[in-house]
Amino acid sequence: MPIIERDLIRKDVLELMDRRQHEQNRIVYEYFNEHPEERPYYRKVWGKVKDLNEKYLKRQIPVDSIHGIVNYEEMLYIAKLFRHIEDTLADKYQQRFPIPQDVDLKPVNLGNFSGEWEIPPNIVEDRVMLYIHGGGFIIGSVNDHRHLTVEIAQELRTKVLSIDYRLAPENRYPTHLNDCVYAYQWLLSQGISPNNILIAGDSAGG
Repeated sequence: MPIIERDLIRKDVLELMDRRQHEQNRIVYEYFNEHPEERPYYRKVWGKVKDLNEKYLKRQIPVDSIHGIVNYEEMLYIAKLFRHIEDTLADKYQQRFPIPQDVDLKPVNLGNFSGEWEIPPNIVEDRVMLYIHGGGFIIGSVNDHRHLTVEIAQELRTKVLSIDYRLAPENRYPTHLNDCVYAYQWLLSQGISPNNILIAGDSAGG
């Protein structure tokens, strides 16, 4: 059973998806050229994950049976590799398509995690969006969502607070959820009315 029915997707969207996949593959290739000693371990771990995905998507195994297939060390390795891929790709895109110079990017210290104010010109004062990125609470970052969140800020003429909440598996549930709640409470502590805060996100963050 395919994950994506390609025949149902517009040709231009498919081209973008395929181009992104090609660039991700290139980053993986470059990474293992720099770290050849990791290849055997990667093949072992990814083989387990790939086999598990195929069986689950074909409904050959129930969701409860996937627990414990990979251990903590293996989960952390795959998570860090995927984070490297996404952040490297984000850096490449931001070099190719720079963030507009009139958008002010300001780092924010939120104690146990960080965030970033993204402030376009001509904003509607006192209106704020709290953006929670996706990635299954395992991958994703302010950096790899910056193009999206900056465009949202520009279109809505609002300040966006994008947050780098702590990720699993290093941080167990509900740490990531608590960080999101804390970010909202922090906005309130800055004197922003709850009526002027819009909370948005994608996937796990939505």
